[in-house]
Amino acid sequence: MAKELSGYGPTAGESMGGTGANLNQQGGNNNSNSGVHWGGGSGHGNNGGQGNSNSSGSTSTVMKTGESYLTPWGDVVINNDGLPVMNGIVMTEENSTLVDNPFGGVSRVLNSLISDMPSLFAESSGNNNNNTASVNTAPTNAQVSDMDKSSKVVGNVINEKQKQKNKIATQISEKQKKIEEMKKVFKHHSYHGITDLERDVNELQKKSNQLDADISKLNSYKNTLQSKIGDVNKQKEAEEKARENAEVAEHETLNEEKQAVAEAEKRLAEAKAELAKAESDVQSKQATVSRVAGELENAQKSVDVKVTGFPGWRDVQKKLQRQLEAKQAEYSAVENELKNAVSFRDGKAAEVKEAEQKLKEAQDALEKSQIKDAVDTMVGFYQYITEQYGEKYAKIAQDLAEKSKGKKIQGVDEALAAFEKYKNVLDKKFSKVDRDAIFNALESVNYDELSKNLTKISKSLKITSRVSFLYDVGSDFKNAIETGNWRPLFVTLEKSAVDVGVAKIVALMFSFIVGVPLGFWGIAIVTGIVSSYIGDDELSKLNELLGI
Repeated sequence: MAKELSGYGPTAGESMGGTGANLNQQGGNNNSNSGVHWGGGSGHGNNGGQGNSNSSGSTSTVMKTGESYLTPWGDVVINNDGLPVMNGIVMTEENSTLVDNPFGGVSRVLNSLISDMPSLFAESSGNNNNNTASVNTAPTNAQVSDMDKSSKVVGNVINEKQKQKNKIATQISEKQKKIEEMKKVFKHHSYHGITDLERDVNELQKKSNQLDADISKLNSYKNTLQSKIGDVNKQKEAEEKARENAEVAEHETLNEEKQAVAEAEKRLAEAKAELAKAESDVQSKQATVSRVAGELENAQKSVDVKVTGFPGWRDVQKKLQRQLEAKQAEYSAVENELKNAVSFRDGKAAEVKEAEQKLKEAQDALEKSQIKDAVDTMVGFYQYITEQYGEKYAKIAQDLAEKSKGKKIQGVDEALAAFEKYKNVLDKKFSKVDRDAIFNALESVNYDELSKNLTKISKSLKITSRVSFLYDVGSDFKNAIETGNWRPLFVTLEKSAVDVGVAKIVALMFSFIVGVPLGFWGIAIVTGIVSSYIGDDELSKLNELLGI
């Protein structure tokens, strides 16, 4: 059975420390020092009730039935039994935990909320063993997910409080209407019914003001969460981008276009951050204007409704007039502040659009440069083959590149069978000296240069390739030359191309043609491997060219 947070049960005497924390506690009768802290933000609760904690360095406040305190995840209300209730659930030692409240102090929060978004709840200074770890220990994805969930929860709390505020506004309007009607009847003397209604209006206005304050705090916290989500996502995107850049071309330095893009991205991120801050400021000032507008309306009504027939009524009227003028001045000031904030926000929005345009221009320039570089690479590649092995060989290589685009892998066995048939004839044409030359060339491969070739060739074929596969292909290629076992190489090639297709194999193998002095027969082997994935027609062309 769950333990209630009361000083009358087995949990009596539980307390917590924490300098200056404004805590809430249910005291007990059978122990002057008994009590279980419930938590609570600063500024809420009062000094009534029984039971006190003597925890060293702590400050606690006992709350009465019906009182509440604010948390971002819902109000905690003390029920008729003196127990804390959140979201309609009575909190016990088993189903709740003391955590730090962003609005000050510590608060008892339902474990169901904590388990749903654990990274948001920092461990409090209390002695409850159910506290969760700090947000700093959570993975990035968990932080973003939890902050997004919390933002939605806070939004629901804001909506609920706004509904309460709207209901109170209706009640105030109805009571003020009754006051007006009664004043018409009792023109020359006071009537207790009027004063009772005015007292009710004042109490309702206090509740409305408190709701405004709560909504303002909640909006501020929600904006903070959204800002943090943006920061974490930007950091995550930056890290992923850095990893991608390192994988594609680890040893490449940024050229002028890349530097321009990097600077444009940085400026856009700064502009968006400035816009978010300006937007938050506008929302804050809008809330202030709304609050002051309500106060101004009430001040105006107080002046408009003249109650006479009692001593000093003229002095009262003058005082109300002065209050109205002061409130008018205050409203004018906050309204001007809002206009300035909106103007500043609009300026920041324009800066974001300008930064986005500059980034697009920089990216377009970079893409054109990269495409040109890739085209130049392939032109140079075919020119190299033409110079070394003739125009017909270059034409075969070009055909292989074009036909590989969009072609899926047929399977290791089929490609290997086609290659073995081709290789068996090829073996008769080159000697051990030729094989040793190819082996030695693969032994001295410069993989840094090879990776640059792979990146450029892949770009021209409109695919992406992992540089790490180059090492596997090079190793398997060398072992195949030495042992005559080609299956491991074909398995590696299939793994590398499973997501893109034969174009990946073309990019990988062509990188070796450009970057490794394989010689005529080495090139024949490479193009034979690629041709075995394309089809018999390409192998026939290659056989004819080689005279085999």
